[in-house]
Amino acid sequence: MCWRALHIGIVHRLHEFENTFRAIQRFHGGLATNDARSIHYLVQKCTHDSEYFIPELITDLVSFCSSAAFILMSLLGNSNEKNSTTMNGENYEWQVPIEMHTPEQLELLSNLPEDMIEDIVIILLTIGKTAPVYLNQRSLDQVLSMIIYFLRRSWAVQNPHLRGKLGQLLYQVFLPMRHRERSHGDMMFGLGLHPAVQADGPHSDLLDTHIEAQKYLAPALLLLYGDVEHTGFYEKVPFRRYMMIVLKHLWSLSTHRPAFRGIANITNNDSSGPTEFISFANGLINGTNELVKETLVSLLKIKEYQDIMKNPQSVSEEERKQLQEKNEENEHILKANAGLCLETLNMLNFLTSDECIRKPFLMTVRLQ
Repeated sequence: MCWRALHIGIVHRLHEFENTFRAIQRFHGGLATNDARSIHYLVQKCTHDSEYFIPELITDLVSFCSSAAFILMSLLGNSNEKNSTTMNGENYEWQVPIEMHTPEQLELLSNLPEDMIEDIVIILLTIGKTAPVYLNQRSLDQVLSMIIYFLRRSWAVQNPHLRGKLGQLLYQVFLPMRHRERSHGDMMFGLGLHPAVQADGPHSDLLDTHIEAQKYLAPALLLLYGDVEHTGFYEKVPFRRYMMIVLKHLWSLSTHRPAFRGIANITNNDSSGPTEFISFANGLINGTNELVKETLVSLLKIKEYQDIMKNPQSVSEEERKQLQEKNEENEHILKANAGLCLETLNMLNFLTSDECIRKPFLMTVRLQ
């Protein structure tokens, strides 16, 4: 009942708050000229701040998310699985199939609303952006366990947008502040909250110390890299950016290095087929090529616009306005593609710096 009340109440409003914040970012220039649309979104944001961004309420929301994750994982816990990583000689570091679960687990998963998982994610994402200092007050160990659990079970959470948000939550909540590469959309401060500059707490150490994270998080994120392809360009790019930064941090931790090396050496029973890692590597390289191509296409379009604007009298006022809007869109696409391309090449660089991981990238795979 508590979850349902949050679902139809504050969670719905948190969606509106993020949309309002994005609108303010887009039209913030109009505040200086008293543009009606800009003033409208500013009033909306102030209203949201006064209604929901209250310290006592934020604390209760974190407590709910922590408790909900604890109860959920106590019922689904890995200790009840038939086997945590292997069955019939096959290795399941990447993902866990349905067959490895008890009837009780499967019944619970079949009746578990995805909305409940998404609401926990939305609440913690918003708090991570508005007032991360409040995350220090409760243990988020079971929240991280929940994220890893569902990342390894794509059949249990099939919505690619929700799976992408699970990866975003790792960045926004669990990644230490010093490793975050902030963009304008990463923080959304509420008027009544004054987050400390250093908001790291016990939850910021979990990526290093959490046992399941050490074993499974790296391969789960590599698998998620491909899953978010289905979310569309405007969500896929930031999702992958968050994943790249988290993977870069995991690579720097000695506790995770064995997992990276392990997944690069996993082979299927059918040696003629590609491993999960080789499939990921192919997707990574193909994706990089696509990003380079799209970056060059955007640069060409921007250059064409600049050439036209050298003689603005050659087009009408209406055409000039349309061209300017299209150019702003091309600049946004260029920034997103070029940034992700750089992050991807950076990840490719540090992964292949290890000889064990470099070998699968150089393998010749026989096509069937």
